[in-house]
Amino acid sequence: MEILAKLTSIPQEGVAAVSFSADGKLLATVAMDPAATLSIFEWESQTLVAREKTLRISSGGVQAKVFAMKFSTLPEYNNRIWTCATQDTRVWDVDPDDAEIVGSPCHYGDKDLVQTSLCITFDPKGDAITGTKSGDLQFFRGTRLWKIERGRHRGPINCVHAESRPRDVGGPVFFSAGKDGVIQEWALKLETLQYVNEVEWKIGRRFVPGAEPGALSGPWNIRSLAPYCKEGLLGFGTKQGSMHQFRFGNTNGADISGNRVNETADDVLEDTLVTLLEPLYERRP
Repeated sequence: MEILAKLTSIPQEGVAAVSFSADGKLLATVAMDPAATLSIFEWESQTLVAREKTLRISSGGVQAKVFAMKFSTLPEYNNRIWTCATQDTRVWDVDPDDAEIVGSPCHYGDKDLVQTSLCITFDPKGDAITGTKSGDLQFFRGTRLWKIERGRHRGPINCVHAESRPRDVGGPVFFSAGKDGVIQEWALKLETLQYVNEVEWKIGRRFVPGAEPGALSGPWNIRSLAPYCKEGLLGFGTKQGSMHQFRFGNTNGADISGNRVNETADDVLEDTLVTLLEPLYERRP
């Protein structure tokens, strides 16, 4: 493996997260220092554009943390970055010309709705989806929270990943996974074809890889998700140090809202559907 470029103007504590802008011109890094310093670089010239501290010590003396950071995928917000931190999801707008980074919190409408998000992805329209420490999924339109799916996981959601390509469920999908060892596949469902704004993510399939049929949780604390170039393959890594690759298929008649003939939605949610998962390999370090 050949090193093509090396950035040296980063805090000595190390790097917690990196992300490229949609056009590939800017690289953002979050440092592992107490302030979780956000640095923006021009990638081709490898020069520092701007730098800003993203965290402060709370009034209670507890140090907050940044758990995730990504550039927005919306073309009109090519220089916008999202961070997920302790009790704070925030956007940062970068102005390379003025070497400035300006942060602003997302709008929740009610302070009681603010949570700690651990991961973030973006749907095909560029709107953010976050997974929270409490097991909820949060959906944003712009910077405003518009929907919460509560208790979708039995514990922290460590990773979410969205795909833009339609699958057999009829539209784009995204996956969520976490400490409970469960992988959920969600599908974007049009509530009405007349109004594009009335679209909603519906749970489609729920997998518990490696568990006995009927189990509500799995043996692995899933920490990362990765799609494969080949259709129908999904990889995940665990806190236990193992890596897995699975093939997923049709749900034997279940639609994207989780309903089957003569069964209720709750019945289907308890079905782990492990027979649809074909383990291809397992590797430990």
